[in-house]
Amino acid sequence: MALGTLVWFVVILYGLTAIGASVFCIIMITNFIKRRTGGTALLAWVYGSVAVFQINSIVYNVLGKTNPLSVGHAITLLIYIISSVLIFYFFYIFASRHILNDSDVVRSLFSIVILGVPGAIIGVLGFEMLTVEDPSKLIFVQISIESGTELLQYQPTIMISLVLYTIMLVLVQMRIIISMIINLVKHKTKDPIRRKGMQFILIAVLFLFFTVSLTVVFTIEGIGPVVIILIYIMKSAAFMISIVLSYIGWILPERFKVRVRNKWIKTQVESESEAEKSI
Repeated sequence: MALGTLVWFVVILYGLTAIGASVFCIIMITNFIKRRTGGTALLAWVYGSVAVFQINSIVYNVLGKTNPLSVGHAITLLIYIISSVLIFYFFYIFASRHILNDSDVVRSLFSIVILGVPGAIIGVLGFEMLTVEDPSKLIFVQISIESGTELLQYQPTIMISLVLYTIMLVLVQMRIIISMIINLVKHKTKDPIRRKGMQFILIAVLFLFFTVSLTVVFTIEGIGPVVIILIYIMKSAAFMISIVLSYIGWILPERFKVRVRNKWIKTQVESESEAEKSI
């Protein structure tokens, strides 16, 4: 069965994002070999999980056209959820050490929730998709098909999706966003280079938040192909922007540091000049 225009469009978008994530994963691994820092290793795991997520998304959408509701298609949905959970788990572990400063007890409790609840959901979804032959008897999985999309997809029900996305959006991202805003407002990060890096990481998290929020739209029935195409474009763009900004904010490339330092020095000189004129 030939792939339609929308499927090719999705394959190209996810393929580009997968390539970008893989490149940044390799960069992080290289930096880890040089620096031996835990944060760099965790970000390498984040980017690696993103790459797996994007590659699996290609297979998931292709099977949605060529072999829908097959065992292979069911497995790709499970991998889709598992890889997205791992993205946010590794990102939380990174943030808990470098942004949230969570204790080992808090980190353990959050890890249990972030991995345990989705793990139970994945088990239920997998059991249902692999054992229930009659699609009308599915309870936790819905079959989604939209006119003009050429795709027949397995999807978690809206309730299951809300549980998964609540964990990702609230327990992980909202805590990170609020904590970073508080730190920046209170000037806890006074070094101009590190502060600018934190700002880049904050913007990266906001774009990631936007990406997950867009994913929720796919659980809504009745959306047309034009809206779906726009969502795919915005998701891929937001993913890539988030990846690039988080890399700059954490690695702090030399050109970035020089630019921030020069701008800070210029601001300081101008402030001193203004102060001298007012005397």
